[in-house]
Amino acid sequence: MAKIEPQASRRRLAAVLAADVAGYSKLMGEDEDGTIQSLKGHQDAIFPLISESDGTIVDLAGDGILAIFDSVVAAVRCAIAIQETVAARNRGIPGEKALRFRMGVHSGDVVYDGARVYGDDVNIAARLETSAEPGTISISSVVRDEINNKIDTSFTYKGNMIFKNINRPIRTYSIDPGRKSNIHCLYDSELSREKITLSIPDKPSIAIIPFQDTSIDPQQAYFADGVVDEIIHMLGSVSELFVIARASIIGFSRAPVDARSIGRELGVRYVLSGSIGWDDNRLRIITELSDTLSGQIIRTDRYDSQFENLFELQGRISVQVLRSIAPRVRERELKRAQRKPPENLTAYDRLLQAQALSDRMEFAEHIRAEELLREAIQIDQYYAAAYTALAHLYVFRIGEGWSRDVEADAAEAANAAQTAMDLDGNDPMAVAIFGYVLSYMRREHDRGLMFIEQALNIGPNAAGALALGSAAASFIGDGALAVQRAELALRLSPLDAHVFWYEGVLAQAHYVDGNFDEALKWAVRSSHHSRSGFFNMRTRTATLVALGKLEEAADVARQIMRASPAFSLLSYRKRCPFVPAVLEPWIERLRRAGLPDEAPQT
Repeated sequence: MAKIEPQASRRRLAAVLAADVAGYSKLMGEDEDGTIQSLKGHQDAIFPLISESDGTIVDLAGDGILAIFDSVVAAVRCAIAIQETVAARNRGIPGEKALRFRMGVHSGDVVYDGARVYGDDVNIAARLETSAEPGTISISSVVRDEINNKIDTSFTYKGNMIFKNINRPIRTYSIDPGRKSNIHCLYDSELSREKITLSIPDKPSIAIIPFQDTSIDPQQAYFADGVVDEIIHMLGSVSELFVIARASIIGFSRAPVDARSIGRELGVRYVLSGSIGWDDNRLRIITELSDTLSGQIIRTDRYDSQFENLFELQGRISVQVLRSIAPRVRERELKRAQRKPPENLTAYDRLLQAQALSDRMEFAEHIRAEELLREAIQIDQYYAAAYTALAHLYVFRIGEGWSRDVEADAAEAANAAQTAMDLDGNDPMAVAIFGYVLSYMRREHDRGLMFIEQALNIGPNAAGALALGSAAASFIGDGALAVQRAELALRLSPLDAHVFWYEGVLAQAHYVDGNFDEALKWAVRSSHHSRSGFFNMRTRTATLVALGKLEEAADVARQIMRASPAFSLLSYRKRCPFVPAVLEPWIERLRRAGLPDEAPQT
């Protein structure tokens, strides 16, 4: 490798490849000399492959390699060649002694000084590498879109991954160099490799993907996401449309749109993309509506206005989309669906910042999001959307096991949802959250289900409301309704960063419906996407007992106790919302798996 003389730092576009050896510390502890010798042999084979691909190694640390390439295609081809070379060199070596590499590839803007590279996109490549299975390559959607149909390999969709210190979910794919066909599957699990394809619904279906932000200040990008969120909300209220939920589109790149690729992944006929920018108080939005079957742009529209007219522009865009794809739909339904805009745009700013933070699913950001929402309410006490977001935050806190006082947080959620409904009764999530809290905490199942039905009438495409409705149906033992709602919720938001919650709700629904094989399948999928879902771990435990798999059930029960040492069935059954016919066998199965009636003594 030629020595590079340091030079002035400059920005450049580059494909970044990060790699390291899986379990390297353990291998070194068992056989230091043999591991070092083996690593050096692999490096001697790997370095020429990087050079032949016009790549430059910019960092070597222990078992790690960081390289940059001018071409994304060259970077991925090199990564595949490295994995194939390493696999060939490992043949005949016992599995416990073989060195297997994990790799990540991302592309973006980096700072390069001729010797080192820096920047957010370098960090993303490194985080992708840590998410890869040994022998595979994790790539971002930016890389996947660039190499699609240019490299003979397969992509397995891994979901919207949440990485530490990265301020947005990253849509991630895995490449296994041993597979050589362009097969796209939605879910992947260690225990279930079933491929799921999404057919296009009979009624007009659309995904509104993140708008490009052309403003001067990149820190204001969340405004572009807010515009998309409002358009999704308005279109989602129209029963004649099928609208993909916001949470499944936030990980999409703001790079040039490949409508056909998006259509395949989300199972929709249309894609709305665009850009938003402003200068002083002038706002400009440009939109493109594309047909995913042909890839052609159906229409392009430009909207110019004063910034304070932002909400009116969002309504105009939604109406224009409807005129293009569903001409028989009554426009008055959209007007009914428009959320009341805030009196003060600063409150709107706080709401958008809070949503951007809560999408990261980290406790510190969760707390900061709550502070921002309370600031929004203090600025505009009549801003219904801020109360809805606050109610959702409390429900999520309880579901993630972050709550220190479940009853108090449930009361906060109910109060915030009630206020949102009083201010604006057209918000399906506010109505659904209120109904869910009635059912979950107060055991007022009939009244809770009534509010959830009302929410689904207001917002038939509200994936979050459908998931809450599925959970509430499970509480009363209506497994068929719970499955129906959970499946539709998952279909409306297949790439959700919180997909583990939707999958866990569907697992619970199948359990209540008595279909234990399906319940286990979805519980496993949920666990694969998030190891921290306590409610899903309980579903998985009870389901394994129901299937007679007691050893596996006991193993999951031990995981529950490690995560929550004070857990007891006596305390849990007091807050468990199931009706007695569901609750009694549920508790007994958890007990048979080894969960204790009383908290262990410390």
